[in-house]
Amino acid sequence: DLFAANGSVYDIEAVLRDGRLDPELYEEYGPVRMSTQFLIMYGLCFMGITCLLSHVALNHGKDLWRTLQAAVAELRSGRSYGRSGAERESIAYEHSAYARVPGVWYAGLFVVTLAMGLGACQGFGLLPWWGFLLAIAVAALLTVPVGLIEAVSNFQYGLGVITELIAAFIWPGEPTFNAAFKMFGYITMRQTLQLTRDQKLGHYMRVPPRHVFAAQVAGTVAAALVQLGVAAWLMHSVPNICTDAGAPFTCRKARLFYATTTIWGVLGPQRQFAGRYAALYWLFLAGSVLPVPVWLLRRRFPRSMWRLVSLPVVLTLPGYFPNMPTHNAAMFTLCCFVFNHVLLHRRPAWWRRYNF
Repeated sequence: DLFAANGSVYDIEAVLRDGRLDPELYEEYGPVRMSTQFLIMYGLCFMGITCLLSHVALNHGKDLWRTLQAAVAELRSGRSYGRSGAERESIAYEHSAYARVPGVWYAGLFVVTLAMGLGACQGFGLLPWWGFLLAIAVAALLTVPVGLIEAVSNFQYGLGVITELIAAFIWPGEPTFNAAFKMFGYITMRQTLQLTRDQKLGHYMRVPPRHVFAAQVAGTVAAALVQLGVAAWLMHSVPNICTDAGAPFTCRKARLFYATTTIWGVLGPQRQFAGRYAALYWLFLAGSVLPVPVWLLRRRFPRSMWRLVSLPVVLTLPGYFPNMPTHNAAMFTLCCFVFNHVLLHRRPAWWRRYNF
């Protein structure tokens, strides 16, 4: 929740007129106050965005460049330059017996879904056409660095803030545009990585790639229809839903989404992150510099503990704290310590068998 100066919940309707922020009402009612937990989340997100890009560039830049060159060469020649001989895993040999998913299937699906998204934006006034394409470009740009960190750590860094920030500066005072840009920019990236994770699981489970592709398409369509239907049913059948009085249906993530849309879309960073919160902008610079000393120490002492340090992962977990009460964060931290430290070292056989 967002708060007023007296500690009460901020009534956003009190500063709106015809669905837009009224500067006079805003000056009369007062600025938004954010909780300490919310400020910590935003500070870590600001730092994490530039930290992620800097970390990937320093530690994986050369690998990414070689991979890109190999992918371009493969597309030009039609041949695969993957691992061979002893380097190639046995599962890959077994998988080679299955027909691969043709690239035209992915291209066709991309064109169809791109047209659907563009049509929705134009038909319902969610975004201008160029804003929609910009959101897709942002998703494509962020997928590789975020996916790389997830591949080595199993943590997916949340970069919703960067899409909110971009939309806030392009369309100040437009909450609908802000929410839609975040959905197409951030959620697209997140869904891309989830589908990639499914394909990796199918690979190791020896499921034919075309079967995985069909299941993913059918599952995505079914999930969209079912989730929309269930959400509409709950909104019309549960009294006081998404409020404290409607517990357990308090909709913490939805309320967080509403709060962030209010901050970025209604108020804008020019108002919200000026004055008392202006210092948070310096964390963008701090995040870009932070991986440099760790990278230098890793190069100087390649066998030391610094080779295991991943600052984007360190900054990931605290970013999820505002979605839940503080005592929940303490409990899952305790459970993680018990299962992934105590049992790992004292009961390794049990851990390997059951902890997954």
